[in-house]
Amino acid sequence: MKLRSGGAEAIARVEPPPGIVDVAVWPPALVKGRDASAAVDLLAVGPDGEPAAQAAPPELTVSSGRIRDLVAAGPGRFRGRYEPVETRVPEVAVLLAVLPRCPLCPTPRAVGYAVVPLAAAVELPGRSEPGVRTTVTVAGRSYGPAIADSRGRFSIPVVIPPGAQLATGTTVDALGNRRTTPIDLGLPPVDRLACAAWPRALPADGRSEAGVY
Repeated sequence: MKLRSGGAEAIARVEPPPGIVDVAVWPPALVKGRDASAAVDLLAVGPDGEPAAQAAPPELTVSSGRIRDLVAAGPGRFRGRYEPVETRVPEVAVLLAVLPRCPLCPTPRAVGYAVVPLAAAVELPGRSEPGVRTTVTVAGRSYGPAIADSRGRFSIPVVIPPGAQLATGTTVDALGNRRTTPIDLGLPPVDRLACAAWPRALPADGRSEAGVY
């Protein structure tokens, strides 16, 4: 495109809008400690709505974990597996798929993303009076009850979704006395922003651009 202002003239590159990479993850929500991986299906569709005819798979950026065994599965379609990190901290992973138009083009042929909640299965320990029954509620779901041993120790397997900071513990003793107390899970806050750029590297020429997602 040629731009004119008064006597000045400049040429600006105009690229067509990108299509869409449909990113599907199954199961859509994973539990660390139970689910080792998830299936990932990618379908790259151009602006005309037709599958993108390109042999090379999309470039994938993952905010947490990794993508493995990505292979072609038809016109514009690719399949692989997503593996979360092995830590037991709940988090949210963002998968960004970019189908490049050219190595340094800031506007890709197609782009898309998926958000994958990663809960964590953990054993939540506690102490109370011996014989007391304890139930723990996390994000509206109850676990237990567990009965404290002779030393007052117990543990309850729970699943903690990303973003959960507090739980509640309800104890019932042999006389039927009930008490509910808050439990601080001691977890860091979940990141609410994931950012990626394409191309990943640019020449220092003052003209090249990248798209930020």
